[in-house]
Amino acid sequence: MLITGGGNGGAGPGEFAGDIALAHAVIAVAYLLPGLIMFAVPGWSAHHFPWKMPPFGAMTIGGDLPGSAWMAGIVYFSAPPGISCPSPLTPW
Repeated sequence: MLITGGGNGGAGPGEFAGDIALAHAVIAVAYLLPGLIMFAVPGWSAHHFPWKMPPFGAMTIGGDLPGSAWMAGIVYFSAPPGISCPSPLTPW
């Protein structure tokens, strides 16, 4: 999202609310799907992970990602538009 100034030198209230809500929805889905796969199939996930890790480690990350997705979903459905920005680096 590129935030550019308007005629008054800045973005107006709610001007980027749709973009922020969309970002929350995308992040919720992006965290939920791999998290469920890693939690449900930890052996396969550990084997296909970019670095060596035990299945319990993959299952732990798989349990953390749906929690982050849940929080992004809560913000998407209940926060006033434009009040918060998502943090895609939360699990890392």
